[in-house]
Amino acid sequence: MPYTCGDAVRDILSELGQLTEGVATGGSTATVLDSLLGGSNDDWNGGSVIITRDAAGADALPQGQFAIVTDYAATSGIITVPTSTFTTAVAAGDIYGVSTSYYPLRQVIRALNRGLSALGDIPLTDIASITTAAAQTEYTYAVAWKRQPPFRVDIQGKLSDTNDYQWSEVHGWEYVPATAGSTGLLTFRGQPPTGYLLRIWYLSPHPVVETYDDVIFEGFHPELVIWKSILEILIWQRGRSGGTDPSISEMLNKAEQMVTKQEGKHQPWYPKKKPKLLILSAGGDDEFTSP
Repeated sequence: MPYTCGDAVRDILSELGQLTEGVATGGSTATVLDSLLGGSNDDWNGGSVIITRDAAGADALPQGQFAIVTDYAATSGIITVPTSTFTTAVAAGDIYGVSTSYYPLRQVIRALNRGLSALGDIPLTDIASITTAAAQTEYTYAVAWKRQPPFRVDIQGKLSDTNDYQWSEVHGWEYVPATAGSTGLLTFRGQPPTGYLLRIWYLSPHPVVETYDDVIFEGFHPELVIWKSILEILIWQRGRSGGTDPSISEMLNKAEQMVTKQEGKHQPWYPKKKPKLLILSAGGDDEFTSP
């Protein structure tokens, strides 16, 4: 199972001690009903509600979906969210979690994205941008690759089978930079064979996660993601409270220790980079090896 934005929101709020779980006695696409929840009217207004497990235990919707609470009626136990937030109606037996507005949902998601960013860029490949052409050794360089120069370039070795490209690594290339927002150049010292795809290996920021099913890069261990995100939201909460809440400082110390611990156990995965070697030979300047 992929680790998703919905999973992370649940785990962040849970580790912060903010998630009160219950079992729904009914609901709809815009409500969660729990006749045993109790409390007072508006207790959860502005907070978050997330369906943590579907009644059948089959990981079916609306499991993982979350929303901002717009109203809570204590007498009936009805938690109301924006219309049709849940794509499937909440059913009796679904397990849910609800939290107050102390850590707003939008801020939790923002902290999650800041945590993902703090973990560093992720490795990606692009095989759609460049096809080699006759009498051309310079190719437009995608803006997405510009954060760091690519660390590897491959060329397609077989044209007749899309399931068997037979990639081989290319040497003798370099990145020519350009001004912000514009494309640079990927240049070769020799002429590539014509009509072949290039596969570019590069590092890029983690895509922003927003919806419950947005998947988090598998190279980042969930525990590391959780504690990096908790650290970010605690820093925000300390600023919000003006540093007057001593419990926030205590939690920040714990979060920093947990981040250090998880970094020791779960370093993010990256493909190994091969050193770029310049091999001198009597064969001239053409260092391109045909597939």
